[in-house]
Amino acid sequence: MSARNILGLKLDELSLEEAAAKVLRHCQTPAAPLLHIITLNPEMVVAAQRDAHFAAIVNRAGLVVADGVGVVWAAHKLGHPAVTKVPGIELVEQILALAMQDAERPLRVYLLGARPDVVGEAHRRIRLRYPGVVFCGARHGYFAAAESEQIIAEINAAEPDLLLVGLGSPRQEYWIAAHAERLKCRAAIGVGGVFDVWAGRVNRAPLWLRRLGLEWLYRLIQQPARLPRMLALPQFVMLIYRRSRRLRGEEDV
Repeated sequence: MSARNILGLKLDELSLEEAAAKVLRHCQTPAAPLLHIITLNPEMVVAAQRDAHFAAIVNRAGLVVADGVGVVWAAHKLGHPAVTKVPGIELVEQILALAMQDAERPLRVYLLGARPDVVGEAHRRIRLRYPGVVFCGARHGYFAAAESEQIIAEINAAEPDLLLVGLGSPRQEYWIAAHAERLKCRAAIGVGGVFDVWAGRVNRAPLWLRRLGLEWLYRLIQQPARLPRMLALPQFVMLIYRRSRRLRGEEDV
């Protein structure tokens, strides 16, 4: 595994299968320190340009992968053609599928985030999809900062190997990083809206649209409230073009 630099942020060159295998191996390693996994998207890259603390969290993470076609395009534009797309939902599902093959030590997973009804339904459905995995607990994401210690105690009591945190970015990355030393799980990943998909509240784009790199457009049509977040995309493209020109020794226009 080698890390590449995307506007000052690390990005690991791993395929979906390689990343999933790495996370599962870590989860199966006794006394392993917490592995923070970040699935990097253009909004996060733009946010990190103006938030040094968030950039530091990304760069301290144990694994950072390209969540979507935008970051893959940027990596290729900046001279890193080996970077491939590793969508967060597919990474998690690949980890769960791999874990199903190991009957000797079932993977233990805890879900944190989303509304109470959403995470409850996601928890119910995902247990049926992956019967060889132990889903040892679920808790909604509507809590105050003062409640974090109680939530950490609940998570630790459930003894998960893998913690899935769906609080939205960058809140989920901040929360994991802030409490990494007290969480006793072996790996934690911010999963954004994955619980909404698992609960059937939101549909993923058809495969043909995903292959065209248009899943973001499908999500925007389903969730128009995401439009303000899309304003980061033109900024992202401009930042990448400027960095690309500098790498080629050209002056900015």
